[in-house]
Amino acid sequence: MRWPYPRTPELGRKLPSVYSQGEIEFDRRVKEKFARGTSEVHLIAQLQNQGFLVNQTKSDWNSATITRGVII
Repeated sequence: MRWPYPRTPELGRKLPSVYSQGEIEFDRRVKEKFARGTSEVHLIAQLQNQGFLVNQTKSDWNSATITRGVII
């Protein structure tokens, strides 16, 4: 498939297949890309540019997710 079809965001590409190792690597990538003090506006813009859907509802927790649909 080619863009604009959903593709894995840069942060999640080629992670280890073992979940616990992938989780550690993903955490490392996020911390490397978004240093402490990164503005929320910049963080949200960067995640959206990678294809994450950012939930900005007023709550104690915001979230960003990526989903893949099947295109027939």
